[in-house]
Amino acid sequence: MRAARWGAVVAASLAVSACAGTAGRQALLPSQDLDTDKIELVNRWAHDRGATIIWVNYPTRPHPRPTSGD
Repeated sequence: MRAARWGAVVAASLAVSACAGTAGRQALLPSQDLDTDKIELVNRWAHDRGATIIWVNYPTRPHPRPTSGD
């Protein structure tokens, strides 16, 4: 009985952790253009100094906001 309970706990925690790992992925919208110039610049700077860059959120180019007085 103790082994069955332990197995149920392990199975439940694996199921929860699998669901939690997929929630943060989002596709880029067409309006979110990556700032490739900045990415290349930072990666080159880090490579020249022996560092490694791990991008969590890629930088995007700012888009002008429409004015509300047209």
